[in-house]
Order: sequence, then structure tokens, then C-alpha cells
Amino acid sequence: MSAKAATKDVKSKDEVKAKVKAEPKAEPKADPKAESKKTKGEPKAEAKGEPKAEAKGEPKSEPKSEPKGEPKAKAPKAEPKPKAEPKPKAEPKADTGRIQLASVLKINMSQARCATHLKMLLGDEVIESQVRDLKATLKNTTDATGAAAISVSIAALAKKLVRISSETPIAVAVVWDCAVKELLRHGMDGANAADRKIVDVAHLHASKDVLSLLPLYNKCLLWSNYSAENELTAATAPAGVPAGAPAGVPAGEDNSTKNSFYTYVENALKTVKLDEKYKTMRVSNRVREYIADLVAQGIARNTVLSRIIVQRIVGVRTMNADHVKVVVNMLMADAGRAPAAINALTNVIDEKLALYHAHLRAERDKKQLGLSAAQLAENACRQNEQLLARKKKQADLLKKRAIESAGQARALNAEVASLEPQVTAARAAVSQ
Repeated sequence: MSAKAATKDVKSKDEVKAKVKAEPKAEPKADPKAESKKTKGEPKAEAKGEPKAEAKGEPKSEPKSEPKGEPKAKAPKAEPKPKAEPKPKAEPKADTGRIQLASVLKINMSQARCATHLKMLLGDEVIESQVRDLKATLKNTTDATGAAAISVSIAALAKKLVRISSETPIAVAVVWDCAVKELLRHGMDGANAADRKIVDVAHLHASKDVLSLLPLYNKCLLWSNYSAENELTAATAPAGVPAGAPAGVPAGEDNSTKNSFYTYVENALKTVKLDEKYKTMRVSNRVREYIADLVAQGIARNTVLSRIIVQRIVGVRTMNADHVKVVVNMLMADAGRAPAAINALTNVIDEKLALYHAHLRAERDKKQLGLSAAQLAENACRQNEQLLARKKKQADLLKKRAIESAGQARALNAEVASLEPQVTAARAAVSQ
């Protein structure tokens, strides 16, 4: 054999070996008989990690074989998250909530509800509508003469309306807070004397002359028209309609409306029952309704009297706490109440007004602490500007009055000049 043939034979043998290595080994055929013996009578257990047998007719998917000798790539470990720094404790928020004025004054009657009733009673919808229309016209008027005439008309109409100061509803609320509590205590005393545990309206009217504040509401229809017969029918009457009230007369409000004093009567009752003497006493709902309606009628009656004093006697436009105290003095003095009893109520009004002004100062100081230097300076400028405008208005009013007084003085001097010779001549004639 030649050398070339030998080398070819070696190459062919090497190629065959390489092909054999490259081809995958054939899997041994499963013996069907052996398989039938294994599966006969019992289900075939699935090997762990092997896929379930697929349904007949579907091609079996062979698991992918990973090449040997190559290590599996390990997933990189996640870096540990940095620990969150502890949050600093939040500083307590400043208490900016509004305080109810009734809690500041330590009364149970709402001054806001009293203010609502006062505005309803003192208001005049017709005049207010005319004023609104005139103001709207004034905005669109460019003629100076026409604007001046409209302003005069607005001022004339405004004089027919009565305003209320910030102190007025507080004084009214104090008066009726005292009256309601006195009436509740009186009713409980009457029920206790009759050996009853539930207070009815009849107990409020029993021995009523001992009530110190009775003159404030004894002329109200609800109180003056009371009788046992009327009270029997009051239980079936619509809520808010006083017994015996004639047709066409406004009655107290229904408890479901926003203008009722029912809630505040209930609050006053809770305060009264803090006393050990009245702790076990019970008050019927009818009494609550009755007193709530009585307060509404009492405020209406006293407001009419205050309006007469403001408009006809004093001649001003604003109703203040002093006018409320004047009405209280007149009604109680006319009924023969002693000055000590009258002063006891007016002193309570003064004390509550002092608390109100102290509260205003505290709120103003609290607000000032939260302002910057620029804001404080701006507020000071505004206050000075308002003061200047007020002083100018007062100066103009005094100048106007001075001019009117000068005219009146000239007229009087002319009358004196014409009358003096006549008087002198008459005296000379009598002397002769």
C-alpha cells in the first residue's frame, strides 16, 4: 500500500469518528409489554420535575437539554436597600380652630341665632330692595348731579332701617339664657312640689309671680293665652303653633327649622340638671317646644320696644346693648321688680360683654403674632387710613352742623333785631 493511500484511509477513519461523536445517541426503545405490565391496574405516577403527559394526538415537546460543562449563569445579587432614616416627629400644630362664642361667654343661648332673629325682625324687604336697586343705578351713573341725587335717596331710605351692633345679639342671648334657666328651675320646683318626676307646661305657670324675669315675656301670646284647655289641644297642633294664638299672628318656629331655639333650650336644661337638686327630674318634649317658642316671641316683643327707642326717641340708626338694657329696665320696673333684681340681670350682661371684648383682644393678639414685619406695617397703615377717613367724615358732619347753626343764629338775630324795638316801645307805653 502506498503512502498516499494510507493517509487517505486514516483521514476517512477520523472523519467517521467525528461524525459519530457529533450525532446524538439514540434513546433505547421502550418495551410495550413491560409498559403495559407497569400501568395495568394503577395510575402512572408522575415523576417530580417532569412535565405532565400530553393528550393523545398532540406532539410531545421534549425538554430542552442544556449543554454540559457550562455552569449556569447566576443572577446578580440585588444590592441591599439603604435603611430609611427615621422621620422626625411632627411638631404639634397650632390650634387654629374657631371657638364658639357661647362657650367663651359660658352661656347656652346662641348669640348667632339671636342675631338671625334680630335681623329678620328689624329688616324691611321693600326698603332693602329699593336701596339695592338705587346702588346698582349709582354704579352706572356718570353724571355728578344725578349721582348726588341718588346718594341722597339712598341715605334717606337707609335711615328707615335699624342696624345692630356686635354687642346687641350678645346682650339678647344673655337675657334669654337667664330667663330660660329660671323658668326651667321654676318648673322643676313645681313638679317636685306636686310629687311629679316629669315637668309639664302647667308647672311653668304654677306660682308664676315668683319668677323674677316674668315681665320680659308675660305679654307674649303664647304665655298670656295659656289655659289647661288650650294646652290639651296643643299636643295635636302642628309644631311651632302656640296654643290659643289667633289667626295671622306669626308663631314660633318648628323644631326642624334652622331658626328654632329648641337646641339651646335643651343645652340650658342640661346645665340646670348639673345641680344635684334637679338631677333626677325629667322634662317633657312639649315643655322644650313651649319654651323655645316663648323665647322667639319674647325676642320679637322686646325688639319692637327697642326699635321705638332707637328710631323715635334717640334718633339713631344702630341698636346696641344699651337699648336692650333700657327695655329690660322698663319692663321689670313697670312690673314692680326691685332695683336689685334689675341690676342683677344688667350686671350679668356687662360681665358677658367684658368677656366678649377680652376674647376679641386675645384673638387679635394671636393673629398679630403670626404676621411678619411687613404685614404689621401694612395693617398699621390701613388702620391709620381708616382713622383719617373717619375723622374727615366727623369733621365734615360738624362743619355741616356749624353751617346750619350759623344760619339758625342769623335768623334768630334778625328776629331779635325786629322784636327788640317793639318790646322797648311797649314797655315805655306801659310805664307812662
